[in-house]
Amino acid sequence: MKAKHFYGVAVFVLVLFTALALTACPPPDNGPGDPLSTTYRWLDGNGNQYELLITQGNLPPRTSEVRAGKYRLTITLTGGDILISEGTASSGSGNNIVFTPNNQEGTPMTFTITIVISGTGDIESITATDEIKNIPFVDDSGNPVADTSALEPAATLIVVNIKAIAGVTVPAAGKTPATAITETAQYTGIVTWNDSPSIFAAGTEYTATIVLTAKDGFTFNSLEANYFTVAGATTVTSPAGNDTIITVIAKFPATVQMIKVDVFWYSYADYFLDTIRNAMETQCESLPQLSVTHHDAYNDQATQIMQIQEAIDGGSQLLIVNMVNPWANDGEYAQTVVGMAKEADIPVIFFNREISNAIIQSYAEACFIGNDAKEAGYRQGEAIANFLLKQENWIDNRSKYDLDNNNQIKYIMFKGIGDEANWRTLYSVQEANRILTASGKSLRLVPSSANDIDDATDGHGDYDNDGISRYFLFTDWDVDTAKSLMSTALGTYSLDNGDIELIISNFDGAALGVIEVMNGQGFNTEDDPSKYIPVFGIDVTDPAKHAIDSDTMTASVYIAPQSFADTILALAQNVANGENVFANTGSYNVDAGVKKLRVRYSIYPDSF
Repeated sequence: MKAKHFYGVAVFVLVLFTALALTACPPPDNGPGDPLSTTYRWLDGNGNQYELLITQGNLPPRTSEVRAGKYRLTITLTGGDILISEGTASSGSGNNIVFTPNNQEGTPMTFTITIVISGTGDIESITATDEIKNIPFVDDSGNPVADTSALEPAATLIVVNIKAIAGVTVPAAGKTPATAITETAQYTGIVTWNDSPSIFAAGTEYTATIVLTAKDGFTFNSLEANYFTVAGATTVTSPAGNDTIITVIAKFPATVQMIKVDVFWYSYADYFLDTIRNAMETQCESLPQLSVTHHDAYNDQATQIMQIQEAIDGGSQLLIVNMVNPWANDGEYAQTVVGMAKEADIPVIFFNREISNAIIQSYAEACFIGNDAKEAGYRQGEAIANFLLKQENWIDNRSKYDLDNNNQIKYIMFKGIGDEANWRTLYSVQEANRILTASGKSLRLVPSSANDIDDATDGHGDYDNDGISRYFLFTDWDVDTAKSLMSTALGTYSLDNGDIELIISNFDGAALGVIEVMNGQGFNTEDDPSKYIPVFGIDVTDPAKHAIDSDTMTASVYIAPQSFADTILALAQNVANGENVFANTGSYNVDAGVKKLRVRYSIYPDSF
């Protein structure tokens, strides 16, 4: 942008804001020039906003801007003998702005500013006159500029729309105050605190003064008052925006005592646990009583035991543990952790990987947060039944999914290993058929001949002879294995004639792998929705969510990471408040006779 300069008069700063409705007028005969000394904002007849920003003050020079639509002109005022103490502004004819200030004796003076805008929004001329001076606009080198029609357009300013100011420390006893916000793509900010503490004291109310500066291309202009939010603050105030700098005041409640919390993860590489950790970190921004440190064991149990001991030695007041291997040697490592916590008189919350009842019951300040693995199967079965039953007219729509019109939906089950896989395999089909039966429909799920039949001697589970979970393709939780099994099945069985009418998978990875194989035969693509086999998974990974949103996968079930994180932190707050770690759990799904809490599964999408 080319800067233009203007020379005039100054003694002190006065900024007045005026909104005036203007209409177009022919360009005036007089040329551009003359000093300006106030601030104007107005709208033209088409609703376009224009600004004339003039700041007058003591020497050295003051810089101001003229903005008209997409154009901006910078003006510098120096020297002179005018003292402006107050004044009024009104619209003149056409685009004329008439400002009448008072000089130091109170005698009115008149400045007339004319900005002529063409029908295309371009500036045709800018003219300023006054009763005292007649000094023209000049360029960067001080050369007079007679024609302002070639003013370069400034970039269109985007109004800031990031409401939540992140990175402002929620005051808690012992915490260090932040001095800057978390920078966004739209603005930066500095933070100052009342009494300028180096660390926050207990029982004290603090106020943060946050000065935000818009980045190039952004403005706070037109933001409503009190637009911003700050996590943990009781009140957040800010003026209506009118510039590229704005001050936000955030007041916080009296500080509470902070406790040191250490969270131990078997591996940061686990996708599901990574989403829980991210949710916890976000939630902790508004929990000042918790100072949380996370530890990655890199899937090594010895490393995790060492990390826990170091945390205890470092003064940890709460251990939250996702064990690497809680099952080895009848729970030897989990019992070791309980012993360490008990000796140090520190509560311990185990989560995600199941800990035996006996180990949890061995210490009054131990508990477990997990899920009911059987529920994943039940919820998946519910999703399958709901999908089939929500067809408005099953008789008319049956041929879309019951390809051979025999009231039997033939499924392939892609199975993992272990009890969790056994339960998912059994209860998904069992629950779907229970709901279908209760609906009065004759429709049922039956295993496709494309499944293998477990002979009850291969060690894949305890439910081989129940008539349901004997039928599956064994993936061992491996995506490539699932893809290979599906490719082999399609060498014998068809997707077109009713051999395979529905896919059920113990996990999303296998479901997506199977979809990829079916894509090769033109099924479950975004291009042809008529060739579609319903596919159901478990976990709601990001790729699965995308596939569901794209209508290439049907549904999945999962424990919402936010729900898991909220539950863990609710128990952590019990400890911070001086209560038993398992207090206030009456509204949760709790096992009988043992401190184990179950987070519920959800179905994605919500329409199920």
